[in-house]
Amino acid sequence: VRQLRRRLVRFCATFYMQVAFVSSNVVCLALQLMLLGLFGWWVPTPRLMPAIGLCQQLSVLFIVNLNPFWHISVHREAGSRIPPGAILMCNHLCYVDSWIIASAV
Repeated sequence: VRQLRRRLVRFCATFYMQVAFVSSNVVCLALQLMLLGLFGWWVPTPRLMPAIGLCQQLSVLFIVNLNPFWHISVHREAGSRIPPGAILMCNHLCYVDSWIIASAV
């Protein structure tokens, strides 16, 4: 019974993560294509890139903040900014680390 319960919990967590990643990336792609379709014709590319980057940031925030399996703690004073030239590092070798760093910055 315990092994079955563990497998069920593991399956549900994996399914949740996959659905969250896919849905946030689909929404991000849709927003970016909408921006390009509506404004790409007459807005110069350098002015449009921050808006496209914002779509990606919103996707990252959606994944990281609505995920019940991750807890993120940022260790710096409130209101302080990251100094120019700072190097941000994670202590894991995982594809998710870049998402977590992006949400914490």
